[in-house]
Amino acid sequence: MQILVLIAFVATLTTAEYRIESSVGLPTAIIMLAVYWGVAMLLARIASRCVVRGIVITGELSPAVVRRHRLFGAAASAWLIFGSCGLAMLGFGNPADLRGWPLLGNIVILLPFMVALPLVWTQEYAGWLANRRFAAQHVQATNPANRYWSRREFVSYNARHSLLFIAVPVFLIMFGEDVLTLYVQPLLDPHQAESITLGSASMFALRLAWAAAVFTIAPAIIVRIWRTEAMPPGEILTRLQAMSRRMGLRYRKILLWRTGGMISNAGVMGLVAPLRYVMLSDALLESMAPEQVEAIFAHEAGHITSHHIFYSAVFAASSLATSLAAGVAIGFLSPWPEAAPYISQAVIFIILAVLWVFGFGWISRRFERQSDVTAAWAMAHADGCEHAFPNDRGSMAPSDQITPTGAAIFAGGLERVAQLNGLPRNQRNWRHGSIAWRVQYILWLGSTGGSRRQIDRTVRLIKCGLWLSLAISAGVLAVELSM
Repeated sequence: MQILVLIAFVATLTTAEYRIESSVGLPTAIIMLAVYWGVAMLLARIASRCVVRGIVITGELSPAVVRRHRLFGAAASAWLIFGSCGLAMLGFGNPADLRGWPLLGNIVILLPFMVALPLVWTQEYAGWLANRRFAAQHVQATNPANRYWSRREFVSYNARHSLLFIAVPVFLIMFGEDVLTLYVQPLLDPHQAESITLGSASMFALRLAWAAAVFTIAPAIIVRIWRTEAMPPGEILTRLQAMSRRMGLRYRKILLWRTGGMISNAGVMGLVAPLRYVMLSDALLESMAPEQVEAIFAHEAGHITSHHIFYSAVFAASSLATSLAAGVAIGFLSPWPEAAPYISQAVIFIILAVLWVFGFGWISRRFERQSDVTAAWAMAHADGCEHAFPNDRGSMAPSDQITPTGAAIFAGGLERVAQLNGLPRNQRNWRHGSIAWRVQYILWLGSTGGSRRQIDRTVRLIKCGLWLSLAISAGVLAVELSM
């Protein structure tokens, strides 16, 4: 859902640059919004009903039910994105009167989409509730209070963890961009006062510095939006702190993530150690064995020690530079000068979409696999990390071999997370891969005496490829812009 929000924001704001200057009266605008929101709610309701009826009729989530749910869910997502773009292109919410106010114009353009999301979540609630109750019947020691989110709590959770997670940093970046364009750029270059391009090198540096500052401080804001608090002292915290020291993980805080006992998950946010937070949800701690919690924590630590967050940012920069270079080249070569800007923008958007859907998904799954292997390696012994690490020299194990015990502990923790969250083992995931795919690989490594070398080598090649792609595409783009 977070990726959906990000794509919708980028696509809508990009499309708004080419809006059709036409007057849309109030009655027409109301009809347009009603159709946009109504169709989105209908598709979400159908997807939700697929789950409810499948569980009621068959008593299980069959592959056919899952396929229908995913089909209508994908249709709802596509409608949310393209409908928002259509409204922006047709001139809905034209912020001409708000151009002198930082950020407000972009908020007006994005408002139909941001209102549509809570409406969609109200329709998805029934399917979520049916799935959670179904999962609770088949998972021991989960949700002992037999309490579930109300519809309002479900919408609130999604608003904080999906919409605000993206909107807060994006709006901060856009606010800084508008302030720089409106108030700073005229001082640096009076002739470019009305321009919305990068302008001078000084403006580019200021924009880059502002974006970097936002990404750096955003975790400190997000952890408050997500309702987290310091992990209470106890055995679990002591074990996690010991694991952190041995893995060389630096962070600001280990946090307890309050979800009302509904979400079993963990996460890590922050590019720099002083603003890096590791979060473990309440349900994860309440429903899993200490060694499984430790294994899930080691997985999240693996993302940091392998610099996955940083290289995801490198991918973002590389994909943007590649698409811009290709778009500018197509614009230069276009035989229709009047249509060149539109063709160039379409090429940029298409290449970005392809790179993110296929490229980032593939890379993210390899990053996930590397963290899985790191966690299984860290849990070399089931009776505590002090036996897994016989020395204090910074090495987590005598070798890079994956032991059967370590593999079994992590695989069991991963299976438990899937059970607690009602996730089918074979359900594909764009960023992580299916649970079955991940567990099978880890257990295979443990049973065959495999090591970390293969996945580490693959990820090293990915990182080198990202740097090479960034250097080449940035160089080509610089040459094109200087022509």
